[in-house]
Parts: sequence; structure tokens; C-alpha cells
Amino acid sequence: MNLFEQRRVNENGRAGSVAVGSRAMTLGSAAVAPAPAADIAEVSSSMRAASGASAGAAARAQTSTAPIIAAENLRTYYGHNEVLKGVSLKLPQRSLTALIGPSGCGKTTFLRTLNRMNDHIPGFRVEGKVLVDGRDIYAPDVDPVLLRRRVGMVFQRPNPFPLSILANVTWGLRGHGLSRKEQRERAEESLMKAGLWDEVKDRLKEPALRLSGGQQQRLCIARALAVRPDILLMDEPTSALDPRASTKIEELMLELKKEYTVVLVSHNMHQARRVSDQCAFFLHGEVVEYGPTEQVFENPQDERTSAYVSGRLG
Repeated sequence: MNLFEQRRVNENGRAGSVAVGSRAMTLGSAAVAPAPAADIAEVSSSMRAASGASAGAAARAQTSTAPIIAAENLRTYYGHNEVLKGVSLKLPQRSLTALIGPSGCGKTTFLRTLNRMNDHIPGFRVEGKVLVDGRDIYAPDVDPVLLRRRVGMVFQRPNPFPLSILANVTWGLRGHGLSRKEQRERAEESLMKAGLWDEVKDRLKEPALRLSGGQQQRLCIARALAVRPDILLMDEPTSALDPRASTKIEELMLELKKEYTVVLVSHNMHQARRVSDQCAFFLHGEVVEYGPTEQVFENPQDERTSAYVSGRLG
């Protein structure tokens, strides 16, 4: 079944139709669509074997699989300003890829092209291809709403709705046939995956705005997970958090990459090294170097990469 089709197989194996909304919704710090994601592509046996290996071996095994995301000679423009200049990258599934580089290098623009979040910016245009499971997401017949069900996003600053904790998580599940019990179960599942359930299970009817900043960010992650995406984009998700809250988000990312394909933008070199399997160094709209994280940091192949990771550049 094509991952962009408006059908899914539910937990009992029955095919069911999915209601298509008129637009995707940006819910606080997590961009989601009003219906669940399509079926997740089955992970290869080589990736399952790699899950028990060392970080370096896992990265090599995952990189050898067919990519779930591929950019081919990607160029992006804001008016006449070219931001990405012929970027080509292949990102493996069920792993975490970090995008690093100085401010203004194009890494966030690249991240936002992966679920077409830049479409609403006047003057923005794309040349080249961005493929998800082999399909060009900028092809004329691709519905961005369907795409964003599959590719969720978490932004820098948490911004929950002025609703209850439970209502924040279930908001994206409304209107497509789930009973209240099913929505509650999905919310519990998502809060558990976001590492927040034990902290809020007795407070679900309380306003989400009473949560701490770190808890609000994990709530927004839970909201993104509730619609069951396959890919999760994270744009500096810890930049507005204190060190303790940042550590919890990092621990969460290490768990999420076992089940989801995670693409992370980070200015924190230590964080990128701790959590990622592979790393791409952007500079002036180009990818200077891309490879296993330990190689990029320990044995970079380009002098510019070496200068950046050692603090001599940027």
C-alpha cells in the first residue's frame, strides 16, 4: 500500500478509510495533520540485527539500508536568494541524523523541506527532488496534508494549547472515527513514548500550561506521536530548555530513534554527538560532509568540518 494513499490497515488488520482534512494543523510546537499516518514501512532484518550492536556498528548497518529520505540536487530559494545549493543526502530509516553547522547555513531550511513547511512562505521555491520512500514529495499530485501525517515536526519552543493535558494530545485525533476510549488509549500510548505518562497520569484534566517548559516540550512530542508518523523532524528541541529538561529530551530521542526516523537540527555539538547515528555538516547552503557521527567528529574528511567540530569555525 502506498504511503501517501488515503487508506490504512488498523490494528486488527482491517482496511479502513481515513478522513482527509482541508489542511494540516500546526499544533503549538508540533506540526500534525488531522488523521493518522499511513502504514509504516517494514524494517529490514539487517536493521533489527543492528539494534543490539554498538553505536558505530548500528550506524554502519543502518546507513547500508535503502534510505527512507533522499534529497537529490536540492536547491531552495526565498525570492532570488538561493539558500540550499545542490544538496544531495540519503537518510536511513529508524535512526537519528543530526544536521549541524553555523547559523544561516541552511540546515533548518533543509529540515522544513522534508514536510513542505516552507510552502506557505511567499517567494519560496524548490528545484531538484526530495524523495520519501522513493516518491517525490514536491510532485504535483502529492497532497501536503497526507505528507504531514507521515512526517511530523517538533519546533524549538513548546507552545501547548490552552486546553487540558489530555485534550492537547488528542486534538489531532478528532474527526476520523476514533471513539473516546480509543483516543484516550492513543493519548496514553503517546505520553508513555514521550516519557511523560508517569508525571501526568493523575493530572490529565489539568491545564497543559501548568506544566514546566520541559514537560510542555515532551507534551508537544506526544501530540506529534499521537497521529503515528513514521518520520519525526526536530528543530533544536532543547534550545529553550534548562540542562535537566534537555537531558530528558535527549534520553527520549535515543528511544524514539528505535521506532521512528528522526532528523535533528542542533547547534549543540555535544548533543549531536551523543544522540545521532550519522551527521551532516552544512556550510553556506551546501553539505560539506556526511557520514557516521563518530567519523565526522573523530576523523573528518574535510578541513572545514574539522575546523567546525573543533570550534575553530562558526
